[in-house]
Amino acid sequence: MNITNDDALDVMVSIGRKALERGKVDQALTILSGVVSKAPKHALAWFSLGRAHLAKGSRDSAAMCYHRTASLAANQRGVPHNLQALARDNMVLIGEKVLPPNWLATMQDPKIADIWGTALDGLAAAAAVATRERQQPLHAVVAGGIAPQILVLQALLTAHAAAVSATTSVVDRDAPPATVLWIQPDELSRTLAAQMAAAAGVPSTKVRVVNGWNAAADDAGDAAAAEGTAGSAAGGPPTRAFGKADVLVAAGLCTPRLALHDWVTALAEARHLLSPTALLCPRMIRLMGALVASDDLIAMNEVRLDWMAEDTGGLQYGPANELLWRPARSMQVSVLRYSLMSEPFLLLPEVHTQELLVHPEQLFIQPEAAATAASAAVVVATGFSGAGVARSGARKRHDVIAVPSSSGRVDCVVCWTEYELVPGVWLSYAPHEIQGRTDSPALSPHIWQRVHYLSARPRVEAGEPVVLQVTLAIDGGDLRVEYDEDVTAARRLNGGEVHSNCRDESDTDGEELQRLPHGEALLPSGDSSEGSRDGQDDDEDDDEDEDEDDEEEEEAGFNARDADSSSGAGDDSAGDCGTAVVSTAAAATAAAAALAGSGLLLPYHMSMLNDRHRTRCYVRGIRGAVEEARAQHPDQQLVVLDVGAGTGLLSLVAARAGADCVVGCERELALAVTANALSTANKLTDRVNIVQLHSKDLRVAPEPPSSSLLQEPLQEAPASSKAAEAPDQASERCLGGPYHLPHKARLVLHEIFGTDPLSEHILPSMAQVQGSLAAPDAVYLPSAFRIVAALAHSQLLQERMREVRPPVELPAGPAAETEAVARLRRVLPAAAAAVLQPWAPWKAEVDLLRVPDLFILSEPVEVCCVRLDTNPLPRAFRAAATALPLRRPTPVSELFRRQGPDDDDLSLPPLPPPAAVGPVTAATSIVYWFEADCSTGGWLSTQPGSSCTYYG
Repeated sequence: MNITNDDALDVMVSIGRKALERGKVDQALTILSGVVSKAPKHALAWFSLGRAHLAKGSRDSAAMCYHRTASLAANQRGVPHNLQALARDNMVLIGEKVLPPNWLATMQDPKIADIWGTALDGLAAAAAVATRERQQPLHAVVAGGIAPQILVLQALLTAHAAAVSATTSVVDRDAPPATVLWIQPDELSRTLAAQMAAAAGVPSTKVRVVNGWNAAADDAGDAAAAEGTAGSAAGGPPTRAFGKADVLVAAGLCTPRLALHDWVTALAEARHLLSPTALLCPRMIRLMGALVASDDLIAMNEVRLDWMAEDTGGLQYGPANELLWRPARSMQVSVLRYSLMSEPFLLLPEVHTQELLVHPEQLFIQPEAAATAASAAVVVATGFSGAGVARSGARKRHDVIAVPSSSGRVDCVVCWTEYELVPGVWLSYAPHEIQGRTDSPALSPHIWQRVHYLSARPRVEAGEPVVLQVTLAIDGGDLRVEYDEDVTAARRLNGGEVHSNCRDESDTDGEELQRLPHGEALLPSGDSSEGSRDGQDDDEDDDEDEDEDDEEEEEAGFNARDADSSSGAGDDSAGDCGTAVVSTAAAATAAAAALAGSGLLLPYHMSMLNDRHRTRCYVRGIRGAVEEARAQHPDQQLVVLDVGAGTGLLSLVAARAGADCVVGCERELALAVTANALSTANKLTDRVNIVQLHSKDLRVAPEPPSSSLLQEPLQEAPASSKAAEAPDQASERCLGGPYHLPHKARLVLHEIFGTDPLSEHILPSMAQVQGSLAAPDAVYLPSAFRIVAALAHSQLLQERMREVRPPVELPAGPAAETEAVARLRRVLPAAAAAVLQPWAPWKAEVDLLRVPDLFILSEPVEVCCVRLDTNPLPRAFRAAATALPLRRPTPVSELFRRQGPDDDDLSLPPLPPPAAVGPVTAATSIVYWFEADCSTGGWLSTQPGSSCTYYG
């Protein structure tokens, strides 16, 4: 490539961008990579290269390209005016998906920092004692994590080794420096960790950061060879650098998610890097549980049918619970009201990481297959395929006895993980109340649990044992906790000990297996039910990988946010007819698929349906909007379009209010099938149809040449033939043959809002609806939304969720007082801030009434108001407002009250008082919410304390 001047560079960037627009991603990567290699300060080239990496699926590379763009654009002329802001936003948004979930809140948590500090100090002391006879430096391997305390581990190992050395009696005396090999899962994490070490003055000879286990193996071998040669040349014995490790710290795996598949994989990769006597941190993993009663937790998983019927005038919503009920959900239990019905108990036998390292096959084979352990270990380490591990679909059932401490109904079992980092030091993800934490759960989004719902909801008596069945898929595809209604099973007690029973539930072999000895592991290989890396639930990132939809031009306001998840993104395979139910057999198949796919729903969807204030606003508003739209054209058929229909609530309400034809579009199969099942249950199939398509894929029938709007396919069938009409025929009659809408909609319903009204791309979605699906004078509901904001102050929010200033806690002792350790404790917070602050999220979703030190400093003021019937709608806009200061900083609880589902006061456990609140002199943040105009239904608000913020 012959690039010699700025004009040629710009031409090549333009060619690369056009290649990217045509979908030629590899070509774009080649061109743009060549440009930045020749011109490393070309900001637009770096930005375009970031887009290309994102299209290729390389999020870490894309994030680093955007970081480079933001750095260059700040001091560069001739670039698009918004390039720096877009690059900065994109790097943060993509970084959130690459870096560990809630990385900042985890790193800033003082309790977790104290636990890790104690554990690392104890681990270094134990390693020094275990190797006291050896004259070589200690070596540690760290897997994952970005907490700066990892950098202290090297100094601690050196200090403790010096303290116990047979030839050294003074701690600060020179000793062979320890080494740490820090293995990161991606290039972004590797780069940030290496930059943090450099900023803290830790040389790469002491802490080496690599990307991936393969790089670790290569790096260890190369470094050992190089250091050994250097040592021999100096006339001494070969020095030991990054060789066999004495310590393994799996910092990146100690998460709320119990992912034993990741543990087995990591330990298999680490095995050849460790010495036979290596110490492992954590040393033990366990899954705990507790019996719980909670109406709030139930409301997060199923619709209150009596509320729905009362608020909608009789809609039957039972099919939603049948199709969308989930056996387990991940959530932060402490933010809801619940009652503990038992003391915590072990749900599964404890897993010792040393046993997991040596015999990983025990997790995947039946007890009587222990003779094949060696061959199974090879299979496990190479991908869990082939004979000798487990039959596909096989299951084990493990019985656990729980003793209630209270009498009453039990709704669910709350589960959480705990890790024993070193003997006696536990890292727990239990609810705040069980841990005895005094900080607000709102400040700890990284602490969450798994809730397993008991469909039987048994009534228990205090002191009377009950049996829980923990069912595990050997391939790691399932984990369930259920109530055993066989009360005789509770008598399987022997001398006060609880005995476990393991049964194979495969189709080919149902006979009971031998009783398991105490401590035998029964965990699955990859427990997907324990959440996901990109958040708490696998369902949370279901819509987050649509990177191809993110490739907009930067001049048009491109950012890396997720594509619209509400208006539907149905694929081309959905079919041209757009009918959701084509036959009775297909309906049954679709319902089964919907039930299986209900886990893909966002976790707040069911609870949102229990928000009575929201439901009532929409019901009143839709009734008024139907009357308004019909009054405009009383002699024409009223067609209603529901964009992002969900379970079809708005569609059903519109049909009952008098709409002639309602068409909803919903891309999620489970929701689309449920919506049509609800339409059938409420006898509205002749007027309501939900299609699994994106709104942009809907088609409107052409206008007829005559004045009559009802063409032949839309005419009513004779009454005698309607009963025998197949569902697909009825749907086609309603939809007008191959078209989805008989004519443009006179009423458009929607609720494609997130907690941020713009986060689900409402403006481009509504612009597309205006241009192709809605009549020029169509009525929209909600008709407008406005953003309300106020200046606020919260030192806790600043410290925990915005300002990078990680605590570096260590227990008092000789090691902590050494010069090297003391220096790192002083410089690490600033070093971490210098490297990580640009990646800190600039926005957080927080229940403001759960922040104990939040003060409102100004009157809430309307920042902007966007009317959705404006044509054309703005694709992007800037807004400003003048906020008048309050007379005094006012606690948020004095301005807003907690509203329940009936607008009544909702009592929650009191928050702990904040530690000494100093004078409030400046704003640390802007708090904002939005309100949607539901016309005659009033304004639907997400202001602090509203039921909308409590129920989803």
